[in-house]
Amino acid sequence: MSENVVALPGANPAGTVNEDLVQLLEGLVDRAKSGEIVGLAYAASNGDDLSYNGWESGGHTLLLSSSIATLNARYQLMLTQQD
Repeated sequence: MSENVVALPGANPAGTVNEDLVQLLEGLVDRAKSGEIVGLAYAASNGDDLSYNGWESGGHTLLLSSSIATLNARYQLMLTQQD
């Protein structure tokens, strides 16, 4: 059945450029280059059922851990909210 699904509503199909994502990442790179951001955790997907995750704590493991937990809670809330 999954072969019948082309893309979920609002999802960027695999192989297309997500300009909002590019802008977000470029802003994060600028902030890291200025020293404002010293650690980062990420979760990413390629649009074809593959996902990636990782982190660079910059020595701030506990702070990054609490941010990951907060992000998880926000994400779970978004998933359960009805339109």
